Amino acid sequence: MHHHRPYDDAQDDFRRLWDFISQDYAERSGHFRWTHGRLSDWKYNLVTDRKWVPTFLSRGAHLWLDPFGTVLGVALNENMASTLTLLTRARHAYLFEEMLHWATEAWAGYAKPDGEGPGYLFTLLDPFSAHEQAVLAAHRWEDLGPTELTRRYDVAAKAAEPLALAEGFRLVTMQEDPNFASKQRLHHSGWHQDKPVTDLHLRIFEYNRTSPIYNPALDFSAVAPDGEHVAGCIAFVDYEHGYAEIEKVCTHSAYRRRGLAEAVIRTCFRELHHLGIRTAYITGENDAAVSLYGKLGAAEAWPLNTWRKAMTPDPKLP
Repeated sequence: MHHHRPYDDAQDDFRRLWDFISQDYAERSGHFRWTHGRLSDWKYNLVTDRKWVPTFLSRGAHLWLDPFGTVLGVALNENMASTLTLLTRARHAYLFEEMLHWATEAWAGYAKPDGEGPGYLFTLLDPFSAHEQAVLAAHRWEDLGPTELTRRYDVAAKAAEPLALAEGFRLVTMQEDPNFASKQRLHHSGWHQDKPVTDLHLRIFEYNRTSPIYNPALDFSAVAPDGEHVAGCIAFVDYEHGYAEIEKVCTHSAYRRRGLAEAVIRTCFRELHHLGIRTAYITGENDAAVSLYGKLGAAEAWPLNTWRKAMTPDPKLP
């Protein structure tokens, strides 16, 4: 027997999902779908203004649970947009079809229009999800092919490799040099078209750093001679299973093609090795990122394919 309901902080659902992610990783021999860092980013990253409203969490996640309250699966709409994430424990993959039906009904109105044609919902699957692929195909979802690439690195091997840094720059952590306004300017350069950093952005960034997975000692930057943080990355660590996901890799637009992002990632590898972490993952979501991570050398890699389903968008939704 199982039941499903919306996410509810009052029922300690963040901890339930935290345990679910941990158990899922252990069951799948490292071929994860989500990590603790990704889960925390869903809750603590207010980059989308819809997330400023507390009801966002209950609208953006729906849990399937056993009679004792253990999470068996979760449907997520990270930003209340067109891309859905459906996760089950390996032994509960049979729930995927039920979850897919619920999610497409609940979130059909967020389908992204394609020109004058229909709107689409999207989801991502790795090559280890054969059952889920079969379900999507049976329900007439279309496989668009690989759109992202995840690499798994041997941290000890990477930590032993040389690290080069352009002259005049230095490598720091946010624990050593907590210039968060500069770090936010870096992020805006990388992802938000160099929009000015306001007091609201800094307050949101402060909230983001209250995530239980965030550690300023694992938040790395390359700093220019004038003191600005111009490249960076963050490691989110699961100490129980000895792995980290390296995220938020970014270089300021005025400092690209100097090897700065590679330098901060290699610095991250060295610190992870010092902490006893065995494995690190990085996912590239575009050609430039995939090319950068390829420069780090040998790694196991697997693609993430995007699937889509034609839907009818709801013009009343924001």
